[in-house]
Amino acid sequence: MPKEILILPGDGVGKEITDAAASVLEAVTGEVEILYGKIGASAYEKTGYFLPPKTMELAAKSDAIIATPVLNHTIEKNYRDPLATLRKQLDMCSVLRKFQPLGDGIGVSGLDCMLINCNPQTVGTSKEVETLNGVSVESYIDAGGCRKVFRMGERIATAKQRRKITCLRDLELNPYSDAMFADLFYKEFAASEFIIDDMDVAEATSKLVLDPSFADVIVTPVPYSNAVSGVLTGMCGGAYLTCVGYLSENSGMFMPLHGPVEHLAGTDTVNPTGCILAGAMALDTVGLNLEADKIRNAVRSAYRKGMKTRDVGGDLSTSEFTYRVTKLCQRSR
Repeated sequence: MPKEILILPGDGVGKEITDAAASVLEAVTGEVEILYGKIGASAYEKTGYFLPPKTMELAAKSDAIIATPVLNHTIEKNYRDPLATLRKQLDMCSVLRKFQPLGDGIGVSGLDCMLINCNPQTVGTSKEVETLNGVSVESYIDAGGCRKVFRMGERIATAKQRRKITCLRDLELNPYSDAMFADLFYKEFAASEFIIDDMDVAEATSKLVLDPSFADVIVTPVPYSNAVSGVLTGMCGGAYLTCVGYLSENSGMFMPLHGPVEHLAGTDTVNPTGCILAGAMALDTVGLNLEADKIRNAVRSAYRKGMKTRDVGGDLSTSEFTYRVTKLCQRSR
């Protein structure tokens, strides 16, 4: 029975880049059924919902989801980010990002790192309240949720044959929550065969820049994940060249790291690499690891051969780059 992968083209360039992902998926395997749903402002215009009930039904029964970012409508009364809502409903506790430059002259050589952190929408809460003299911040992190993330991290690290896992913390900024996070980390990995240690987040980030090869798998509490991800994204070549996965026990949502970039919609100029790689992560999740590697290898081959979009020094359009990568995928079958 084919695995079901739901594609949710968000707003902006969503349709162009998810079309690219669908093209390469169909090129490497006939073992998936691609479904489509609506989400974001484009969904609201047609259905009156930013997250239509039909989309929620499709997401609940799908084996994996490929999505793209939506436009922010926080000025709307009672607006909630539909992607964040969907991830919470599907209990996607873990956030996974992979960082490895795609070729010479792109990013920093020697980098091959995975970053894993808790999803703040499912593992904790944070509340800000304006006061007379400033802003009061109250945060909560769930120990049980952290354990789920560590177990997912161990599963991923084992599958990808990683050897070292480093826990980041800042005991001056968050002494209690980070101490709990580090304690849980050591308890969960104590019986594993991984080399484990912990480091101050500032020290680790500095070391990453000086020696990218030192990091293998990094796990971090929520407060530092975006900052560390930003540094690694830059070292990898930029937000258009990598992706992020939100994982539950049996499914996941996979997205490019860049936003909806509405001003590029319909111009056939956006780089679809991140969304194509998100498709590879989706195949990993449904157990089609060989096919996922074929996509990643095809993307790397394209970059090595100079088949690149304009933002990374090439001259290809979105559709031209997609065509070239799709052809490389077809040859690998």
